[in-house]
Amino acid sequence: MITRYSLDDAYTYADSPVLKNKANHTTQEALDKFERLSTALRQIQDLPEGGFDYPHLKALHRHLFQDVYDWAGEERNIPISKGSTPFANPRCIHGCVTALLAQLARENHLQGLAPEDFAKRAAHYMLELNMLHPFREGNGRTCRSFLSLLAQNAGFDIDMTQLRAGWLDACIEGVNGSEEPMQDVIVRALVVLEG
Repeated sequence: MITRYSLDDAYTYADSPVLKNKANHTTQEALDKFERLSTALRQIQDLPEGGFDYPHLKALHRHLFQDVYDWAGEERNIPISKGSTPFANPRCIHGCVTALLAQLARENHLQGLAPEDFAKRAAHYMLELNMLHPFREGNGRTCRSFLSLLAQNAGFDIDMTQLRAGWLDACIEGVNGSEEPMQDVIVRALVVLEG
C-alpha cells in the first residue's frame, strides 16, 4: 500500500516521497508551497461547469492542478492510504465514483433542500468521495470545489474559509463512521443566496 510518504511510487521521484511535478521541485516543502500557490490562483478563476458527474470531477481536478502535475484530472492507478486508512482500490474507482455521482443525480443534485438537509446529504457524498480518493493528490481541494459548485446549483454559496477549517478532521471522523462532523462543517460554511 502506498502512502504519501512511500518511496515505491511511480508518481514520485526516485528514492523520494516527493511527487513528480512540472516545476521539478524535489523537496516536499517547495512542492507544497508551489502547489498551494498554483491551485489558489486556479481556484479564483471560473471553475469548469459540468453535470456533477465523474468527467466533471476530473475536469475540476485538471483545472486546479494543471500547472502542477502532468496527471492532473487523471484517475490514480496505484493503491494509496493515509496513515492506516486505505482508500479505494484503483480497479474500483471508476465504477464506484460513477455510481455515487449517478445517485447524486437521482437526488436532483440536492436542489430544493433546506440548508440543513443539503448539508446532511452533501456530507454523505463528500465523505464517500474522500474514501474513493480518485486522484493521487488533491482530492480534498477538488471535492471542496465540487461542493462549492453543487451548493451554488442548489441556491447556496460556500464560505471556503469555513469549509477548509474543519474539513480534515471531519474526513477522519467520516472514516470512523460519523457523518455529523462533515455536516456541521458544511452547515457553518453555507450561505443562503437571496433569490
